[in-house]
Amino acid sequence: MITCPEISVIVPLYNVGLYVGECLESIRSQTYADFEVLLVDDGSEDNTLDVCREVVSVDSRFRVFHNDRNRGQSAARNIGLDEAIGRYITFIDGDDCVHPKYLENLVAIIKESGADIASAGFRQGRIYKGHKRVRKVYEYESMNRSEALSDMLYRRHIDANVWCKLFRRDIFVNLRFTEGIIYEDLDIMARMLMNGEHVERVAVSRDKLYFYRRRRGSTLSCFDMRRLDVLGVTARICMDMHAVFPELVAAADNRRFGANYNMLLLMVRHDAVGFKNEIGNCSAVIRRLGPKVMRDRHSRLKNRAGALFSFPVLWLVDSFLSFKLLHVKS
Repeated sequence: MITCPEISVIVPLYNVGLYVGECLESIRSQTYADFEVLLVDDGSEDNTLDVCREVVSVDSRFRVFHNDRNRGQSAARNIGLDEAIGRYITFIDGDDCVHPKYLENLVAIIKESGADIASAGFRQGRIYKGHKRVRKVYEYESMNRSEALSDMLYRRHIDANVWCKLFRRDIFVNLRFTEGIIYEDLDIMARMLMNGEHVERVAVSRDKLYFYRRRRGSTLSCFDMRRLDVLGVTARICMDMHAVFPELVAAADNRRFGANYNMLLLMVRHDAVGFKNEIGNCSAVIRRLGPKVMRDRHSRLKNRAGALFSFPVLWLVDSFLSFKLLHVKS
């Protein structure tokens, strides 16, 4: 008889040969040992697959899957979800690391609170080295899904990333990552909390148990047209929110405003002329939502400042774009 592990750890991998060894060792070092690990190599062209096979050969809790071509992180995670047999699901990116108590603390929180999702904090830029002290008492805040959705959209304590979280497996019975976009985490987390299938409560801990590596060449460390996916994702969230949680429309508008403002500045910085139409669309959203963000007492300071200075910024952008277009024509 096959015994199902308590937790399925899904690790999507693509050309992370320099870092995946450290990632997998941090998983093997967990104080909570009742887990399986699904390593999904998404067509890597370096030694990522070789490193994975070495670990699989010495630890039966690890399984490896391989795509012949790169299909994207969403596809890799969906393969993991299709193969997972654990009661709970967690995602760890192949170039990141986790604290030895990552699984122990999250599973303790989810069982004690009765929540459907447990979320931990993360640290960016400092990859875990050695044992860092973590509280023995699992302190957390429990939220219903409306509160959790609001918290995520206002970007307070719940981040939109699926990593650094533990999910009940049944949440994913009818839910998968959208393939072909790079803001798949925000997309699926919003759908998960808005649709509410198998999700009632979220428990949030501020213990930093996940160590996120921001590296050159990663999906969100550089700019290309795919970054504009966030505009479509946040627009859909706003549209759907009216029917699901009308009281959270302001939170959705706030997130959409921030996305458009950020993308506007990135486009101007990289190629103002090449993104003329996209800049115009972002400007229109910023003009429409800016006053709402200013009046929203829940807006974070960064968004309020952006809204306050949006009109002079947009005037400068228009002037800069006109100058660039004139220069190109001449």
